[in-house]
Amino acid sequence: MRSVTHPLNSPHQSGKLLARISRPQNALYSSILAITSYYAIGGRSITTALTLYAYFVLLYAAAATVNNLHDTAADRVNQRHDNSIAATQIGLKHLKIFIWVVSIASFLCALLLVNTWSALIWLSYIIALYTYSAPPVRLKARGVLGILTLAYCYSGAPFLLGVIQFAPPDTTLVLLAALLVLLSAPALLTKDYKDERGDRETHTGTPLVRYGYTVLRRAASTGSICFGTIALVVAPSWLTAIAAVCLTILVHEMHRTRKPTLWQLRGGQLSLVIIAFQFVYAW
Repeated sequence: MRSVTHPLNSPHQSGKLLARISRPQNALYSSILAITSYYAIGGRSITTALTLYAYFVLLYAAAATVNNLHDTAADRVNQRHDNSIAATQIGLKHLKIFIWVVSIASFLCALLLVNTWSALIWLSYIIALYTYSAPPVRLKARGVLGILTLAYCYSGAPFLLGVIQFAPPDTTLVLLAALLVLLSAPALLTKDYKDERGDRETHTGTPLVRYGYTVLRRAASTGSICFGTIALVVAPSWLTAIAAVCLTILVHEMHRTRKPTLWQLRGGQLSLVIIAFQFVYAW
């Protein structure tokens, strides 16, 4: 990869740009999902809840930075101003140090939690973030595999981590986490719309590039209906039903307009948190 031509000398300015790259606001959903799952299973420790929050904020910062590092060419085409690497505003030395720092800090959070499963989930997340973004695997360019990997990091890992702070995992819990991953995937597919031009020019085989808009929209709507129905069977309640219906409607609208709004994204995330809460009770 070509080095950035104008690395920063000011630590203050580097910090501001690194904060922009790491997008901590995007980690809010995963953190809340982990904390909700923890309290739903019977956890009550505020320290554990805060550690779960920091765990995912730091992990997401590493994931976003690695992704931006390998998406530089596409982000330049798309004129993504939130990627300071693409704008040649920050040096690779700063990025590598930042990735190491937040990765180690997140691992320390894992050690503060109550069992070895926390460290194993940390390892699985680290493997997922690198295989998603970095060559030679680069799952982001491998169609549906990339979206499922992303859905695991956004939903599956937080759900599992929250629950196992109070109860050991079993096969049923893993299957519930897998269903939550499948429920998350249709909404995550909408992220490709804003990057379509750059992905096509850089030959990044996202689902949108591989299958086209019509197939993607139909698959997302069908998936939301099917997986939402399964969720209702697994955790039958009026809350699950309302959340599943809302999620399906929001997914349909986000794909119809191709420009998901913040309230649509947050609404979909809230629906997933409610469904996860019901999964814990069903378990």
